[in-house]
Amino acid sequence: MPPGDDPDGLASLLSPLDGDPERRTGNGPGGYHERRIPMAPVKAIYERQCLTEELVRDLNPDATLKQPKNELRDIGYPT
Repeated sequence: MPPGDDPDGLASLLSPLDGDPERRTGNGPGGYHERRIPMAPVKAIYERQCLTEELVRDLNPDATLKQPKNELRDIGYPT
């Protein structure tokens, strides 16, 4: 295997399952969002807290809870 911290890429592939919301925000170096994502709502989602209008707006000021309602129901997310 090549040298490095993740020579086979497995750690990178499995990172969405590691339970660490800070890895999912893209806030670090080379982040991929146009703005910093606040950690409080991201952590609330990882904890499967009930999704509220306020929580949705904290993540995206232009979004409403009405928009993802069907998708949330399909995956069984509490609203």
